[in-house]
Amino acid sequence: MAVTRYNYGTYYPIRAGQACPVCGSKKGRCSQFVRNEDNEVIHYRCKYSPSDQPSNGWYIHKVANLSKTQREKKILPTVNVGEEMTEERKLVTDKAYRYFRELVKKYEGSYLNKRDYINLRKRGLKAEEILRMNFFSMPTNKITSQKEMDTFLKTKPSKLYVNEKKYRGKPIKVMVKNYNDGKNVFDCQLNTAISKDMEKKFGEDLLKVAGFIKLSDNWGNDYITFKSTRYNPVSKEKPNQPKYIPIKGFFIPYTDPEDMIVGLQYRLTVPVYDENGKKMRYFWYSSKNARSGSPIDYYKPSNLYTDKSGNVRNDIILATEGGLKGKIASEKLGFQTVAEAGVSNYRNLVETINEISKLNDDIQYKVILALDLDKEKNEEVKKAEEKTIKLLIKAGYEVAIATWDLEQAKGIDDALQIGIKIDYSLI
Repeated sequence: MAVTRYNYGTYYPIRAGQACPVCGSKKGRCSQFVRNEDNEVIHYRCKYSPSDQPSNGWYIHKVANLSKTQREKKILPTVNVGEEMTEERKLVTDKAYRYFRELVKKYEGSYLNKRDYINLRKRGLKAEEILRMNFFSMPTNKITSQKEMDTFLKTKPSKLYVNEKKYRGKPIKVMVKNYNDGKNVFDCQLNTAISKDMEKKFGEDLLKVAGFIKLSDNWGNDYITFKSTRYNPVSKEKPNQPKYIPIKGFFIPYTDPEDMIVGLQYRLTVPVYDENGKKMRYFWYSSKNARSGSPIDYYKPSNLYTDKSGNVRNDIILATEGGLKGKIASEKLGFQTVAEAGVSNYRNLVETINEISKLNDDIQYKVILALDLDKEKNEEVKKAEEKTIKLLIKAGYEVAIATWDLEQAKGIDDALQIGIKIDYSLI
């Protein structure tokens, strides 16, 4: 039997060797009808088990009418680990995020889509540096503009397709051909394929990973998927925007001193605005059952800085705001970096430097603070910097402040990209 598509849904054959849920036959003569809108199985067309709806030599059996024994209900436990990061959770988090990244490449052909890759190259990063930093794009689940459609059609791998080639104002789903879940072969949305692959590999442990959630289908079956939308605050500037929008952008992995990915931050391609009209691009990938917390990102560059005497300086750490900024500055300067997502996380920042020191024979690092220069106008940032300095000096570290021309660049990554001189002042 072949795949047969209609406007409402699609018939997919139940392959030989796979049991029909209605009659149990493995001869491959039965099929299932899947609704295109949400990939739900609506009914089975069975060759051997009669029903009151004959269909050209087959019999229609609606899923809603099947007995409980015929409809195996899948129930997953309720998991709520909050922000607690045990060693067990850290291990599954690291493995899950790395596998998530590999699945994006498997289905889309690369870790980053063209838009996100160009964005990172424009920041002055080399191709090998981008690969080393483990960035990856949110899967392209829905297309929401003609420009995005044109790019998709030019670059899409053979596994993916769309049912329309013109964007007409409504999101168009990206589909996977002939997905095999181990029981049946069918077409499904890209999100569905990745979610099934993730759940198959990690099971219910996936619910301990920030960004992955448990949902239920129309028949009470639980399944695990990943968050692909985010809440969009309604602002005065954008009063008619939808409350929830697709997450379009790329993930920035936050790694600990042992090179374990402990959190993901994502950067939106198109920013959202808060109630006061402030632009927001960076968010933690998180969920109610497993929150990301606010981890510190540690990054070691491809090549450490070598001073004028020829000494490789492994005793310098640059501390800044934001994992992306920290990674870029690290490669440009040759310094190890620690990056906090917000200046209020300075205690965790200092604790991470202490941890790095212990892992490296108790090196007493020379710490360079490179917070954004809006601290001169932002009292909160200024106070956080002062508290960070006090904690670092108390812990026995030498501290210097990095400064540059504020009129030309707000952050140290921007300053380095356009070649502004960085000055260092020892405290």
